Amino acid sequence: MKTFLQIILMCLIVGSAAAQAPVTKMDLRPSGFFGPDSISRYVIINMPKVNKADLYKKTLTYVNSLYQDPQAVVTAVPGESITINAQTDNIKGKAENAYYPTKYNIIIEFKDGKIKFQPTIISMVEHWRAIERSTPFYVSNKQSTDPYEVNAVWIVRDNGPLLFHKEVKLSLDEWINGYIAGIASKVNDAW
Repeated sequence: MKTFLQIILMCLIVGSAAAQAPVTKMDLRPSGFFGPDSISRYVIINMPKVNKADLYKKTLTYVNSLYQDPQAVVTAVPGESITINAQTDNIKGKAENAYYPTKYNIIIEFKDGKIKFQPTIISMVEHWRAIERSTPFYVSNKQSTDPYEVNAVWIVRDNGPLLFHKEVKLSLDEWINGYIAGIASKVNDAW
């Protein structure tokens, strides 16, 4: 009997996991975030059976809950789009005493059953806690006026891009994909 119950429980777990659509992820490249097709600078979050108005309301409620003063960073065209201009201090690198405050812009648009999510990094700095020093930091060295810039996630040369600060890239990927997963989770939440 115990084995039978374990099999039933396993089927329920596997069935519920299969019923949830996987959340699309983004990847930081030298020229910004890209979707899984490596061409689009946005991802589409599919929410079948959810109408545009509900997607908008649930997303706006979730996004507003993320910020201490949402009126300062969130603007909306009611029922159509949400724009976020904010900063995260959660980006980390290899060194424990450094972090990378990152200003960003996210545009979220809606259709029945779909959310278009388009993030852009506006600027970054490398901040060292121990000495309270900040220096400009870039997604790609091509964003700097210094031809020998090394304070960048990617170093782009004639022979192609080199991932120079892998930990910062992974932290940015984790942050943006967590944002996407948060929206998908809250929109799917029946409450």
